[in-house]
Amino acid sequence: MQVNFEKAVKTLIEKWNEITDGRKPIFVRIIAYWPKDYDVMYIACISCNELDMHDEKRFASFNEAAKWLASKITAMIGDEFYGVQKDKENA
Repeated sequence: MQVNFEKAVKTLIEKWNEITDGRKPIFVRIIAYWPKDYDVMYIACISCNELDMHDEKRFASFNEAAKWLASKITAMIGDEFYGVQKDKENA
């Protein structure tokens, strides 16, 4: 099954904004660079000031970078959703 990770990242960001009501904006990017005498590399970055979180990693392909971002955002959504659910149960 072919997955369009670029579209998946966009959809996950929209879901994140929906769950957090836009109160915890996240910033993601993939930067392509060509180090001298090496093949192209990609740096995937994700940050959320509200969560005091910044993470980045280097990859050999764009799809690997986008897949990693999708994974990170999915984990954030899970943490946020279950945290919200737990707060509602304790109220």
